[in-house]
Amino acid sequence: MKFLKAKRYKVHEAFTSLRKALRWRAEFRADGGMIGEDMCSGAAEIDRLWFASGKDKEGRPICYNLWGKESQKQILAVGDQKQSQQYLRWRVACVEKGIQNLNFRPGDVNSIIQVIDLENSMGPAKKEVKMIYGKMISLLNNNYPGLVYKNLIINVPSWFMTLNALNLRLITQKSRNKFIFVKPSKVTETLLKYVTPENILVRYGGLRRENDIEFSTNDKVLEVNIRANMTEQIQILINEVGVTVTWDVTVVGFEVSYKEEFIPDDDCSYRILLQEKKMGESIRNSFHIREPGKIVMTIVNASYTKKKAFYRFKTRPTVPMYVFLKKAFSDPNIPFSSR
Repeated sequence: MKFLKAKRYKVHEAFTSLRKALRWRAEFRADGGMIGEDMCSGAAEIDRLWFASGKDKEGRPICYNLWGKESQKQILAVGDQKQSQQYLRWRVACVEKGIQNLNFRPGDVNSIIQVIDLENSMGPAKKEVKMIYGKMISLLNNNYPGLVYKNLIINVPSWFMTLNALNLRLITQKSRNKFIFVKPSKVTETLLKYVTPENILVRYGGLRRENDIEFSTNDKVLEVNIRANMTEQIQILINEVGVTVTWDVTVVGFEVSYKEEFIPDDDCSYRILLQEKKMGESIRNSFHIREPGKIVMTIVNASYTKKKAFYRFKTRPTVPMYVFLKKAFSDPNIPFSSR
């Protein structure tokens, strides 16, 4: 069905494309045995550069491809064409991993989103880099029609647009619409059109952290609008003593001043400044509550544009470490070796 849609339901053309794709998969070993023995030692490094994490608003898996300086150096390091072809197999592996999360049943998710990060890219001078990029566009268009919902190319450098214009001339207008190019200043804003904040990685301005033990995607995320040249406060009211409150907060585009305080309800108690800085990344912090009060996050937007902030929080009963240690050292029933 994907091939029929790609060829506008022209059966003969769709069948021809499908047959070519099957032949390519067999020759390229796209569905197994993709990694040569000479590349096995670099498997962990490649997995770090290409990985799946989170889902978009429709439930599509998100595949991240770090196509920056480190990745390009590996292409140039392998040298000859045979090794470059082996490296290209790694690039296809990311798509294959994402597709493994699809089931293709009617009504279910049957496509993925690719986020290709060009941060600190080396530039267009090396022919190997151009070759890999051009081949990947061709491979996706010819062999994975409709399986990649969008290709979000983020942190796009100026030279890339010229190279891209030449490569995209080889594919149809419908396929071109699947490629979205994003400047560094618009990365978070663009990702939010397709992905919720809790599914966007922290490095891209979201709230998602790998192997997170504090929050999950099921935890509610709240939104606050911060008008231009205005100050906004986020308050977390805590009436229960003996708990630890943990929170995440991020501002789209950052470039705001940020301050955290604990303000007790008792006017005779002191305010506690937790941190104050220029926000340049998503923030997570926690604080143990010893008396009723509130966590106040103050965000100063000195720019001329409105900004959005996203945050979430949770509380859990805890015993401060100093109390635990004091009890351990004073309890004669606890063996000294366990202290």
